[in-house]
Parts: sequence; C-alpha cells; structure tokens
Amino acid sequence: MGQENKRQPLALAGIVKCRVSAENGPIKRGDALVTSSLPGHAMRADPGQIKPGMNVGRALEPLPENTGQIYILVNR
Repeated sequence: MGQENKRQPLALAGIVKCRVSAENGPIKRGDALVTSSLPGHAMRADPGQIKPGMNVGRALEPLPENTGQIYILVNR
C-alpha cells in the first residue's frame, strides 16, 4: 500500500508483527487490539469499547509497558 516508491506493508489476515502501545494498559496475550492515538500503532481495548471497524487483531505476545512490536493475529 502506498504511493510510488514509498510502499507500506498491509496484512489482511494471518500472523504478523505489529507496532503496539501500552497507552491503554499492559497488553496481555489474547487481548483485542484497536487503533491507538499514536500513529501506526495498536493498543489494548476492553471488549465493551470495541465498535465495528476498530478491531485490528488479537495479541499473541505481551507488552507490559511503553511501545514495541509484537506478533498479532489479524482476521475478519
């Protein structure tokens, strides 16, 4: 995805690395992830907060604090 030579990878399904932020609390394995206020990152979401179109995937690894990259499961 992108314009001209500046392309960015896009995952529609599968297990992929994702940049995440612990701004909404520590991420645990199995947590639902949604878009974060930090551009290009996902964050943990409580199940009651998720609205259609917000879901990014499920965490397959923990992230206790700050930002980092973890594997996530992307599905429909």
